[in-house]
Amino acid sequence: MNRRLCFAALAFSLLTSTALGHDSAADAAGDSAWKAGAAKVAITPEEPMWMAGYAARTRPADGKATELWAKALVLEDADGKRGLVLTLDLVGIDRTLAQAVCDALKEQYGLQRKQIAICTSHTHSGPVVSRNLGPLHYLLLDALQRQAVDAWVAMFQKQVVAVVGEAIGKLAPSELSWGSGTTKLAVNRRENPAATVPQWRTAGKLLGPSDYDVPVLAVRDTDGNLIAVLFGYACHATTLSGYQWSGDYPGYAQMDLEEAHPGCVALFFAGCGADQNPLPRGTVPSRRVLAEGGYEGGGAMVYYGLPTVWSPEIENDIVGEVHRQVELVSNQGTTANEPPIASSSKESSLIASISKETLWRNRDGQSQTWFHPRVCMMPDANGQPVALMTLQQIGGSDYFGQVHWSKSTDLGKTWSDPEPIAALGRDPVPGREDDLKAAVCDVVPQYDPVTKSLLAMGHVVFYKGDYFARKEQLSRYPVYVTRDQDGVWSERKILQWDDPRGSNIYSNGCGQRVVLPDGDVLMSFTFGPGETNRMVSGVRAAFDGELLKVKDVGPALHNDKGRGLLEPSVAEFGGKFWITLRAEDNRGYVSVSDDGLNYEEKRAWAWDDGTPIDMSTTQQHWLTHSDGLFLVYTRQDESNKNVIRWRSPLWVAQVDTDNRCLIKSSEQLVLPLVGDGIEEPNQVALMGNFHVTHASPEESWVTVGEWMPRDGYRGDVLLARIRWSKPNRSPLW
Repeated sequence: MNRRLCFAALAFSLLTSTALGHDSAADAAGDSAWKAGAAKVAITPEEPMWMAGYAARTRPADGKATELWAKALVLEDADGKRGLVLTLDLVGIDRTLAQAVCDALKEQYGLQRKQIAICTSHTHSGPVVSRNLGPLHYLLLDALQRQAVDAWVAMFQKQVVAVVGEAIGKLAPSELSWGSGTTKLAVNRRENPAATVPQWRTAGKLLGPSDYDVPVLAVRDTDGNLIAVLFGYACHATTLSGYQWSGDYPGYAQMDLEEAHPGCVALFFAGCGADQNPLPRGTVPSRRVLAEGGYEGGGAMVYYGLPTVWSPEIENDIVGEVHRQVELVSNQGTTANEPPIASSSKESSLIASISKETLWRNRDGQSQTWFHPRVCMMPDANGQPVALMTLQQIGGSDYFGQVHWSKSTDLGKTWSDPEPIAALGRDPVPGREDDLKAAVCDVVPQYDPVTKSLLAMGHVVFYKGDYFARKEQLSRYPVYVTRDQDGVWSERKILQWDDPRGSNIYSNGCGQRVVLPDGDVLMSFTFGPGETNRMVSGVRAAFDGELLKVKDVGPALHNDKGRGLLEPSVAEFGGKFWITLRAEDNRGYVSVSDDGLNYEEKRAWAWDDGTPIDMSTTQQHWLTHSDGLFLVYTRQDESNKNVIRWRSPLWVAQVDTDNRCLIKSSEQLVLPLVGDGIEEPNQVALMGNFHVTHASPEESWVTVGEWMPRDGYRGDVLLARIRWSKPNRSPLW
């Protein structure tokens, strides 16, 4: 295994969860308003030279781990105004040299100083650069060594001017995408002794401020090919020491992007990371350590890029992760007039950032559209977290296929191919001689730590042939299966409730549930004797790992508009049980209970200034953190006025638990609307059926299956990672 692969995982963690927007305004115009050109040139010294960054070095460089590069990205707007970003794989550049470069660029290309941004990666494995860090390096060199530096600098200056000219010569119509993700590679070196970092990081106790944002600009040609990616991070490039030229983690990140996208120029700039180090430095942990979240010494460590023997499985994991992250940069989209999915600017916000990933694709209609993707966390045989997802195909309005399951053992980075759950297909209806079948939809999985089993509960629905039997729906009820510790799924079972109020329907479909300390399940029913005016009640059920039995049902909440109250979700926070309710009067509702059975009178969701929130008959779900309660929802917005039931985009806001309202200033996008919700709403993928998962102390997920009901039922399966600014101390299961 070569040195480069040793650093691939570390370098590409910088791109983890980057979410990009898309310049759809240019698309709508037919021709891009931007032109772009990019070029690069190797600036690695060919003769032995002293290196910059570390004062302890005692001799010049003696080899090359990677090339060092100067790269230029030139952008030109519709008015012909140009800007240049020049990135250098160097520790820095002094003012005199920078001014000389800018003077030459002005003379040859007419670029003013204000049009030029010179950025360095701050690698500590590059050459001494003129008088930059002069007292540490240049001024300590003898005359012969200084002569070597001066000769290289003279050549470097010519190369930089030439590469800018090459980039200008490549200016062509282009499309720009942008965004910001997050990664927690950086550690505040002033506040955290290096020896304590592994333990403090695992415990969520790292001290001091850090900037975890990963801003990204992607440039594509008019055919959609990636031609440049500009990204940055606020952290020292000091993973390596030694005596070989290297771009350090920024260099390896750029190399992998360029290999994955031939013809692309990847450019890195260092942010404000003077007090930030990549810790642990020069190490890549073993599989066991990765799984346990810590680090170990001895033969399992890799120092300064010199590997020990790893299994091919580890190498494949690293390379696979690299390619996954590049795909994120290349494919995610939003509209031009909405904010990016990005880190919160509010210092007090528990949400550090939100990013988007695509798990399965079918926007082009060439595959299959998966729907109802819902995830729960469960322990494997060694107690390590595994994510299990249930999902099913959709082929029309309320027309669903067999329920499948998939799992991820790497916190959602990769997922197994969906496999059918045999009991959750289509069964003949007893007593019927026609082809009416009882199918299942709206399944929500949840792990029960008391019985060490998984409960997946949904709702029965009836089909005849290839259609939803709208006029032949029999009484509907909850159905469920269980999964034991050996991974064996049970047969289909019915959650019985012998109450005439539920004679037409009673259901917990799509609803969040709470597992109580004694193993009982606290949930809710939407129910009614007819198709209208459904009620909602809190429900407590006993669960022994195989059978689920209703124990208590509380008083009903009512709403006499349309079908009434639908798809209730329950969460526990602050010693109380919270319920959120879908309704058909352009409102959603909230209530609270001490015991999960007796709920107070419902309130319509509103902002903290009292303004009602327009919600159109779409579910909402809870996002819980040990220190705050949030709601994920859809609502009317200027961008989605003509979208069916305003079911895109998805939003999140923190709940004011004292006043039972949403804090307007906390609202953020979870997943953006893609397309034009005013002029072309049928091309907007709906996201009204989604789920929220507490995935780890560091992050929670929102999963959703897109679909376009008026355009071939196409859509992707998306995962939004919501990263917390402080650990979530709520139990995983």
